[in-house]
Amino acid sequence: MTLRRSGRPPSREALPPGLRLVVSASLLVAGGVSLSACAPSAGSPASAVAQWASGSGIAGLDQTLAGDVSVIKRAHQAGRSLTVKTLCGVLYQDASQAYVQLPSPDARLTDELDRAYLSLSQGATDCYSASGNQQLFNRALGEIETGSSDLAAATSRLAGFGVR
Repeated sequence: MTLRRSGRPPSREALPPGLRLVVSASLLVAGGVSLSACAPSAGSPASAVAQWASGSGIAGLDQTLAGDVSVIKRAHQAGRSLTVKTLCGVLYQDASQAYVQLPSPDARLTDELDRAYLSLSQGATDCYSASGNQQLFNRALGEIETGSSDLAAATSRLAGFGVR
């Protein structure tokens, strides 16, 4: 299963059966949070981003994603392939939850977060599907690393707006 290059994670139907229910539930919850972040904002760009970040919980979601990546790397180094597969499912869910919070009030920040979330989602999807396919698993690790780097850049931009 691969992400469509339309800029969106794959549909629920494209997910392995075990992830469908988890993703459906998380998107339902995230959608409610996202609607609360859609209120118009006034003032400076920094205050608009700060208001969006507060309403969406994006800083916490991004911290969760960074933690997911760290745990996946540790489990991989320890040779725990079943744990890695499970953690990749969690990473996909968390990246999807963060993705639905977009767009932000800042176009560049939205682009950076979009790239990060899509790379993390693609890496998680490939990782989850890799079962015994080392080439696909290696590609997944590269995608996760790219997403992690993109997320760090976006986090730095958020910090420039006063969001931590």
